[in-house]
This record gives sequence, structure tokens and C-alpha cells, in this order.
Amino acid sequence: MVTLKTKEQYIRIVDEIIKIAASVECSTENAESLKQTIKDRELLVPVVGEFSAGKSSFLNSFIGRSLLSVSPNPETARATELRYSMEEYAEIVVEKGESFDYKRISIEGIGKVEKDWRCIRLYLNSENLKKIEPMVMVDMPGFDSPRDDHNKAIASYLNRGVHYVILTDAKSGTVTASMKRQIQDIQSMGRTCSFFVSKANLLSEQSVKDICQEVQDQVEDILGESVEVKPLYRDAGAELKKLIDSIDPEQLFSKVFKDAILQVVDELNSIVATKIAALKIDREKNKSAIRDMQEALDKLQRKRDRMIAEAKNSHFEDDIDAITSAAGNAIHADLDQLIDMAMHGAGGDAISQEMNAIVKSAVIPAVNDVTKGITEKISTNFQMELRAYQNTFSLLDNPEFVAKIGVAASQLGDMAKVAFNNMANVAQKAASKAGLQTAYKTVVGAVAIATDIICPLAEIVILLLPEIISAITSYISKRNQEQEQRENIRSQILNAIPRLKRDLRSKLEPELKAQNEAAINAISEQFNERINSLVASIQKANETLENNADVVEKMQKLESAKVELNQIKNKI
Repeated sequence: MVTLKTKEQYIRIVDEIIKIAASVECSTENAESLKQTIKDRELLVPVVGEFSAGKSSFLNSFIGRSLLSVSPNPETARATELRYSMEEYAEIVVEKGESFDYKRISIEGIGKVEKDWRCIRLYLNSENLKKIEPMVMVDMPGFDSPRDDHNKAIASYLNRGVHYVILTDAKSGTVTASMKRQIQDIQSMGRTCSFFVSKANLLSEQSVKDICQEVQDQVEDILGESVEVKPLYRDAGAELKKLIDSIDPEQLFSKVFKDAILQVVDELNSIVATKIAALKIDREKNKSAIRDMQEALDKLQRKRDRMIAEAKNSHFEDDIDAITSAAGNAIHADLDQLIDMAMHGAGGDAISQEMNAIVKSAVIPAVNDVTKGITEKISTNFQMELRAYQNTFSLLDNPEFVAKIGVAASQLGDMAKVAFNNMANVAQKAASKAGLQTAYKTVVGAVAIATDIICPLAEIVILLLPEIISAITSYISKRNQEQEQRENIRSQILNAIPRLKRDLRSKLEPELKAQNEAAINAISEQFNERINSLVASIQKANETLENNADVVEKMQKLESAKVELNQIKNKI
């Protein structure tokens, strides 16, 4: 496998950090965890578009064989990762409650897709796949799908993909509303995209040129920046190869881990500064600082318990209103489109897909805003508990100690930022200690929460559809005037929105309670971990002072560690 220079460099840098931490008797746990994450990280490049947009054909052309199914049947569609291997086989990721199992099968065995398959990993002896390592292409289900398993897969890769290839079918000739929403979701995650018009060989050269320009204008309006839209003909794989060659994987990898490494360096620098300060002041002041920190930990524990008790009794009315209003407003905004679909004979499945896509795209950013607000509020509450100890932190040469923890902790609720740092490890540890494995998935980013909300919401929409569709078709069958038909359809959809919002509320409250409690525990653990590190550092310094042992030598080591850490920071 090809190894990125940036990956190798970052592993070496983290090894240096671990060595420095060990030399000055500091914990290496966070750095070790980050190193493993860097070693395991892949660069996933999902290929997305609506059903029948030509994604599978596009990738078949790239790998040089017709292996991926081009069936438009959503029942058989699964996210499929394409990886290089001399020995060819398939690995199935099977969902087992909160965990996953992995089973190896023959490539021929992927024809019969099981319901519990979360995704498929195809290991293929393809020269093109070998050349693009460590990038991994992913054939995604159509993002206009109403199916729960597809929504989960799409949300999962939305959080993990580093670059997106987006296809528009030349026959549609435009950026559909569902595609626009998907592009906006990808943009909200801070990801980059490339755009293609597929099946260009089915139209005249001038038509393709006009469609590419139309799609380009629409995408530029959505993103607010210049893009290039290219046509795909029969040799689509060659275009994908050109695209991959133009992407800098080193830059993508740097974007994923640069901030995480800087954070670990800053944390270690902070502890080293405290050790130096503790060696410079007398033992009694150190003991007083330790008492202050232990008192602060007790206050934080009491605050945590109060906040959890309050969360259990809270109904999160404002947050739920924000999310349900976003769902309702989205349907209102696209009401004419839904009416047009009904007027032109679209069936229940098509309208279900469109309503689900409309609501999903509105709910994800709304949930992200809510979770960011939750984590920022929790972090602020903990920071306020520590205000009384600001003089102690300043005495220990750490005046920004509380603010830095607060900034890092606040990011736990931001789905765009959490994907680019090592915070998930902290959240997982905290949730595990608190017995909140189920709730943990809602802490690591709003996409996970949105998935848990969107899927039940999709069920609500689907449950409502029979009566909506029945009412719509009954009005149309009466052959009323078109305007009257439109108004009747409008009325039926609008009348369904309050019930949808009501049912959504019942789903949201327990989810937000779980999210809030898990976030409180995760953020509390962050504060506790950093303060305990501070206490351990002061205690070590006091042991040195009490034993009159090698104070000068230890100070020199610590000062040297600070210099080395600053040099590392400049290298990143």
C-alpha cells in the first residue's frame, strides 16, 4: 500500500511528542491514541448522485470491469468501498445493534444483498485502485432514497468522506432540489467536491455543453464559488483518473489531522509550563494550588450532577421547536414542487423520497445548531465554576487553561469540526465510563444525531403518505379544475405538517435528553482529565522540591521540552 508522506511525517511527529512527554513524566495517552487514529485513517472519496445517475457505471469504467450493479432498484443498493488487493474478495460490514461484524465472502456472493448489510468492501486487483491508494472510492446509494439504511449510510459517509464526486444525469439536465440539498449538506461539513454530467454520450455535443454550463451556474449559486463541471462519455473512468490525479491526498490528510496534532502539542506545553512554574514557587503554594484544584474538581462533579438532574427534567422545548420548525418550513418552501409532482402523476414512493430529502436536508443543519448550542452552554457552565481559581491558574503559568479546555469541549457538538480532530476519543471514553454507549453516538457529531432523528422521521412521513396520496388522487380523479386540484393537494399536505411535527417532537425529546446527558459527561471528563493532569504535575514538582533532588536538572529538561514542542509546532 502507498503511504502518504504527510501520514509518515505526522506519525514521526507524534512519536516525538510521546518521547518528549515521557521524558518529563507526562501522560502519553492522548498522543498514543492520536497516533493510532492517524495510522488507521483512510481517505474516503464518495461518488454521489441520485438513483440511476450513472455512479456504478462511472466506477465500473474506472476499475476496468462491469462489477458494480447498475440496477436502479434501491433494494439492492449499498455503499460499496473499492480497495486494491492482489487477492480478490468481498468483506461485508454487518450491523449488530450498536456494533458491527465483518464477514468475508466471494465477490460473486454480493449479488444477494441482505437487509442487515451496512456496507460492502470490495478488494480488487485493479491497477487504477492501486495507483490512487490510500484514497478509497465509495459507490453510494442514491441520496434521494427514502430507505433508513441508505440514510444511515449517507450520513455516515457525509461525516467521513474527505472529497466528493457528484454526478448529474444529462437527461435531467439540471441540479434537482434534492441534489442542491445534498451539496449544501456536504458544504456544511467543510468538504470539497468535483462535479460531472453523466451519460453525455446520449445527447448532442451542443446539448451537453449547454447542460454543463447550466449545472455549473446552479452549483456556483449554491456554493458561492467558481467550479468546473465536466461531461462523462463512455470512457468515464479516464475522467475519474484525471480527477484523482489532480487531488492532493497529502493536503487532504493534513486537513484532517493538523489541528488535532496542534491540540496535543498545546496540551503538553500547558502541562510543562505548569511543572516549571511549580518548581519555581515554594512547596506551600504548590500544596495550596493542589487543594484549589481538588476543590475545583469537587465543584465540577456537583455541577455535573445538577446539570444531569436538570436535563432529565427538561423538555428541550426551544430546541425541539427549532428542529420541527425547520422540518415544517422546508416542506412549506417546497410545497409547489410537491404539488407539481402529484399533479403529474408521481406515485407515493416518489413523493415520499422527495419529502424525506426535503426534511432531511433541513433537519441536519438544525440539529447541528442545537447540538452546538448544547455543548457550548455546558462548556460555559463548567468554565464559570472555575472562575474563582483563575489566580491559581495564573500562578501556575496557565492563565488560558480554562478557556482552552472550553473551546475544545464546545466543539463536541459541531459535526464539521469533530470530524477533523481527536475529540471523538475523549467523548467515547467519557461516555463509556458513564455507561452511555448508546448515547455516545450522539456526542461525536450532529450527523449521528440527525441520522437517529431522520430515520424515525422518514417513517412518520411514510406513515402519513397513504392518507395524503389517497386524498390527492381522489381529488385528481374527480377531474376538478387544475387550480382547484392544486389547492386541494396543497391543503392535504399542509394539514399533514402539524401531525408530522407532533410525531417528530415525541422522537426528539428522548434523543435530546440522551444527547445532553452524554455531552455533560463527555465535557465533564475533559475538564476533569486536564485538571487531574495539572494536579499530578504539581505533585511531581513538590516531590522534587521536598527531596531537594535534581531541581536544576529537571528544570533544564522541562525548558528543553518547551523548546522542542515549539519546534514541532513550527514543523506542522
